[in-house]
Amino acid sequence: MSSRKPLARSIRVLRRSDAFSKGLLIASVLSLGVVVAGIAMRSRITLLLGAGAAFPVTVLSAEEMYLNGWKAGKRRKS
Repeated sequence: MSSRKPLARSIRVLRRSDAFSKGLLIASVLSLGVVVAGIAMRSRITLLLGAGAAFPVTVLSAEEMYLNGWKAGKRRKS
């Protein structure tokens, strides 16, 4: 029984981080959609708002995916 508790806890943590990664990915896609809308509407303000939101969200998403991959790789090796 005691061996199952740490496994269940790690699965819960993994699910949370997956949800966070998915949320960041969705936010980056939506932000890039605002950039495309700004280009299509030829609106500088919309384009700047979309670019301002897309850059940090995309960087956070890439960082989260990199860290999740690194942690998963580290777990497999040990």
